[in-house]
Amino acid sequence: MSDVDTSPPQAARASLSQRVLRAGSWVLAGHVLSQILRLGSNLILARLLAPDDFGLMQVGYMVLTGLHLFSDMGLWQSVVRSPHGEEPRFLHTAWTVHVVRGFILAVVTLLLALALYVADAQGWTPPDTVYNDPRLPWVIAAFAAMAIVIGLGSMRASLAERHLQQRLLARNELVAQVLTLTAMVAVAWYTRSFVALVVGALLSAGIKTWMSHYWLPGPPDKLGIDRPALHELIQFGKWVFVSSIVGYLASNADRLLLGLLIDGTSFGLYSVAFQFANVMQVVGGMLGAKLAFSALSEVHRERDHDLPRVLVRLQWAYDALIVTGAAMLAVAGPTVVGLLYDHRYDAAGWMLSALAVSVIGGRTQIVEHLCNAIGRPSYNTWQSGLRLVGTVGCILIGHQIGGLHGAVWGVAVGQFVPWPLAWWIRHHHGMGVWRSDWLLLPTLGLGLGLGWALVALIGIIKA
Repeated sequence: MSDVDTSPPQAARASLSQRVLRAGSWVLAGHVLSQILRLGSNLILARLLAPDDFGLMQVGYMVLTGLHLFSDMGLWQSVVRSPHGEEPRFLHTAWTVHVVRGFILAVVTLLLALALYVADAQGWTPPDTVYNDPRLPWVIAAFAAMAIVIGLGSMRASLAERHLQQRLLARNELVAQVLTLTAMVAVAWYTRSFVALVVGALLSAGIKTWMSHYWLPGPPDKLGIDRPALHELIQFGKWVFVSSIVGYLASNADRLLLGLLIDGTSFGLYSVAFQFANVMQVVGGMLGAKLAFSALSEVHRERDHDLPRVLVRLQWAYDALIVTGAAMLAVAGPTVVGLLYDHRYDAAGWMLSALAVSVIGGRTQIVEHLCNAIGRPSYNTWQSGLRLVGTVGCILIGHQIGGLHGAVWGVAVGQFVPWPLAWWIRHHHGMGVWRSDWLLLPTLGLGLGLGWALVALIGIIKA
């Protein structure tokens, strides 16, 4: 908090509420502008590139994201939640680990690209799938450079998260996105090739890393290891490490499995639907990571007795925004896709409806941020494990019963499997099980109504 420790409790609470609201407005405003830019560029790119180009990049991002999560030590979470998070010795240790990790990830990424190249040359990859695309090893190899650049990112970004300085972070994100999308569209116009997507990914990483050092306040980053700080990072990070691995598998099980079960064109259409549904998921994730986690960590550090009240309000805010939006998208998904894309992308409409339902299933992420804030990341390992088992099982069963339709709807059903554990965690820590869910049904009803209204409005416009 910005208040000194001697501030009265009521003043401290008011200060936190004001900062959360102010930061939340910047997160939402920045994300809305970001999605408008992304949507505009996607509509242009969809006409310049083929559907399977998007599926190709989706796998590349999954690989890079997976490697980052498989080696995640919770460095930024440690800076946000630790009482020592602003001490130079702690920050220098965290940055050193971050840099070393980036170079290690680059080497592993190159080895994976080589392995995939050999597998493709030997005919070991499933035919007519995205994994059989001869361009994929080169895309993954290019992402090795991204691992190094991202690893050089400054700890100043974590300090900005700790202090809820979302205005600065939103500014950096938007500037980077405008520059990246402009370059990507220009390259796509000239080459009509997936190379435009690769260039955009590399440029985005470079711009964000540069701005984290020069466009954010904070002490300069230096290489150095402090043993007590390293010990604290390892103690917290060991469970984050395990949770991140399981969480990555759970979050990407749909695309990892569907890439093996369906043809490349269908996978590309699924990727288009995923990008739309992921808008709501990303908003929820951003509000959770940038606001809920920071706020819960501060409350846990300074006035632990307030945690139940703060958690309930954060869950209500999440449901009012994300659940309402996801329910609306579940109804209006096919109509929106039909309005924005040509007939080649029609099948992405019903996929979008299914994925919107899966977003509703992800509302328990507020509880996951609570677990990290109170220093119990082990709970998240179990939640992610249940989501992984549920998603894989539902996809396989759905595919066996209903083919492509059954597999995609299996993705949605699998997201609800961890709900009972999240309820138990809230109950076990006295966090108000039923109070947190009061707004769920009303927001579902509101979202469905808005969806039907949007369908009717689009019908009138098209008529």
